[in-house]
Amino acid sequence: MLPLTFITLFQSDIDNIFELMLRFDNPIYYIIITGVVFTTVMYALIKYVIVPKDKQHKQEKLKIKDDSDRLLALFSELAPEAQIRIDNQGKIIQVNSASKILCNESCSDENNLIGKNINELIHTLHIGYDDFIKKAAFIEVEEKINDRFYMVTLKGIPSLNAIQLYFHDITEREAFKEKLKDLSQNIQEKIEEERQRIAKDLHDSVGQNLSLTRILIHKIETGNGSVKKEDYNKVNGLVDDVIKEIRKISYDLKPRVLDEMGLAPALTALCSDISEQTGLQIITDIKETDSRLDTKLEINLYRIAQEALNNVIKHAEATSIFIIFKRVNNSIRLSIIDNGKGFDEDEIKRLKPNSLGLMNIRQRVESLDGTFTLESNPNEGTVITVEIPFIEKAEIK
Repeated sequence: MLPLTFITLFQSDIDNIFELMLRFDNPIYYIIITGVVFTTVMYALIKYVIVPKDKQHKQEKLKIKDDSDRLLALFSELAPEAQIRIDNQGKIIQVNSASKILCNESCSDENNLIGKNINELIHTLHIGYDDFIKKAAFIEVEEKINDRFYMVTLKGIPSLNAIQLYFHDITEREAFKEKLKDLSQNIQEKIEEERQRIAKDLHDSVGQNLSLTRILIHKIETGNGSVKKEDYNKVNGLVDDVIKEIRKISYDLKPRVLDEMGLAPALTALCSDISEQTGLQIITDIKETDSRLDTKLEINLYRIAQEALNNVIKHAEATSIFIIFKRVNNSIRLSIIDNGKGFDEDEIKRLKPNSLGLMNIRQRVESLDGTFTLESNPNEGTVITVEIPFIEKAEIK
């Protein structure tokens, strides 16, 4: 009886379950239908919206990268200075037309650089190319290529897996630095020469006269009261010589007439003194300006004339000099002409670019925004012309 009863009850439960399954208000149907709809919507969303958008985004990203590469390549090609691109092995993969200047004698065209290792151009470059690109690193190095100096900027570009090199020509800057170095050395030499000259003048003349004066004074002191008039005269004469010599040294350092009367009288006095000391014939055509020049302009023009005359005395083997000083429109012109042996300008520039004291004159003229011209030929003398903007002396209020 028990098994039959159990079967009856189980059959009854099965009927109830089937009856429940066949009812339209069964919640399971709603769950299944909701799941199917949700899955269908998500599938459609992914297939027709998300995936196309992702593909479009990737295509746009690639297009932007391609446009950027083309734009960078265009900028590189149009750049007036050399630009080179290398890969992660240091091989040159792209150059612009301006890179031709980096070619040596065996490289006639900039495209011949492609495929070479960058170390063939920049010998001092030692970097890990992969790390440099990944870190988007940036460095600058100086390099001499084909007798020219370059500041080379290297920039890692991860998106291109490459390094871009920009070559900025700094040859003129390096030449200017060398020029400043030579100028500094020249100034130090001039200072030392001036010190030695002053020391020699003080020792040879002032020092000796003071020593003789001391001896005569000592002689007078020990003369048992009998002092000769000639001893006093000797002492007075030596003291006068010392005073004159000190005045001469002071005048050489900065002439008093320059401060008191201006440049034209000072130049006239300078030419007169040099002519008297050396025997050179110095002809002057010195015209005073309507008003005093600026103090800086006066002292620089005076030193220029002094330097030029010293050059003639030391090197030209001239017998006469012609000095012209005058105002021309809004400028002051100073010309020094000699009939000496002259020289070949190109040869002097090649062998002794800073010789004959010309560097000092050039530097003074440049500091005053003026122009300097030199004309010379062997056995035909030399003409130096300096023209500087006119600046009046500021009035004291």
